[in-house]
Amino acid sequence: MPSMNISRVAALSAVIIIFALQPLSAVQARPSPISYTYAEIAYQETEFEIPGGDVDADGVKLEGSIELGKYFHALARLETNQFDSVNTGFGVVNFPDVDEFGIGIGVHTPLTPGEPNRLYSDRFSGFLQLEFLNADPDTGSDVDGFAITSGIRIINSTAFEFIGEFGYEEFDGADGELQLGARLLYEFVPNLKAQVGVETNDENTQWFIGARYSFRGVGLFQ
Repeated sequence: MPSMNISRVAALSAVIIIFALQPLSAVQARPSPISYTYAEIAYQETEFEIPGGDVDADGVKLEGSIELGKYFHALARLETNQFDSVNTGFGVVNFPDVDEFGIGIGVHTPLTPGEPNRLYSDRFSGFLQLEFLNADPDTGSDVDGFAITSGIRIINSTAFEFIGEFGYEEFDGADGELQLGARLLYEFVPNLKAQVGVETNDENTQWFIGARYSFRGVGLFQ
């Protein structure tokens, strides 16, 4: 993984975590503000590395999750990538647009209200997710893959939330990639959050901005 990409995400994550943890002393015990039942939409821009340079793509990301009891959640997502044309000096190269689908299952730490000596247990959550993926270019055959992602969610009393992720993704016929991700969310009205984030691996770096709506207290098998 390019050292510049790792250092950029690591520095961003460190700054966000330090900032997010500052006001924790003001937290009072209450039901958890973290929910694994949500829907989100984001605009994304991605830079893919290719021999001799790189190519840019943009698109839309749709993602949703629903809690399954106390410890589990199901998730699904759809991403579109529309590639720019590249002038190589030997002519213009057009890359096929790609839609990527994902569906999976996750496990997370229980979201309990604050208790004596565990005041912030409801404001921190760890998770592990397994996704089955399908990449569908507008020309050629689609490709299946999978992703395993672990991460943390931290939320403080000023309505900021930090999500950090580390994972592995692999598609049929291609080498697997380690991935890093970080995002910052801000709840500007109840349950509705604005977000900005970055994900990076050996082959690409993706930035996105969007919104997430949480359905607190909603789930299956509760």
